[in-house]
Amino acid sequence: SEMLPMLLQGLRSIGWWAAPTPRPSLSATSLPHASKGAALSALRSASRVQAARVLSSPVDRDLAIPLLECFLLQICEMYLELQAARDVAEALLISFEQMAEAAQAIDAIRRDGLLTLSEALRHAVQGGYFGEAKEMIQQMTVPLLQAYLPHASESLAQMVHALLSRGPAAYAEPLLLVSAVALGFPEAPMYIDAFGSV
Repeated sequence: SEMLPMLLQGLRSIGWWAAPTPRPSLSATSLPHASKGAALSALRSASRVQAARVLSSPVDRDLAIPLLECFLLQICEMYLELQAARDVAEALLISFEQMAEAAQAIDAIRRDGLLTLSEALRHAVQGGYFGEAKEMIQQMTVPLLQAYLPHASESLAQMVHALLSRGPAAYAEPLLLVSAVALGFPEAPMYIDAFGSV
């Protein structure tokens, strides 16, 4: 199934979703802000199908690229939810538990035995990052990008650039934090030029 790539392509083509108060730079065709939750949920559901495909062909790295973009969007949303959480109960990111299969598929690509994306996601779902949104970015992004860099550096840079230029304005801070993590890797000199437009 090409469900996840098709959903992502559709969201890119319309400029994702509008802000609660639309800003002039947003595409006129952006999804209404009220549709954001449904769109994110659809992405999470589709990621489970894509994860199964990745697990069945772990050597086909192109199959895993849509999971990177999906996780990038979800991490931005997790960051915003944690920033807005007033207590631990509000920091329980239960809806993001649907990304568990995708996290397992990405961990299967890595196979380095270090902190796993699955562990970081589980900690987030359980409210473990309450008051620590930036720490969540670090703990989620390091194992995520270890699976994709340096071979998918151009894809990652294009995703970040597209979201910064046409996506929700609130995503700017988490996206820049993700970029900082990517540029902190030892392999960064191999792909730093790709992030020149970020």
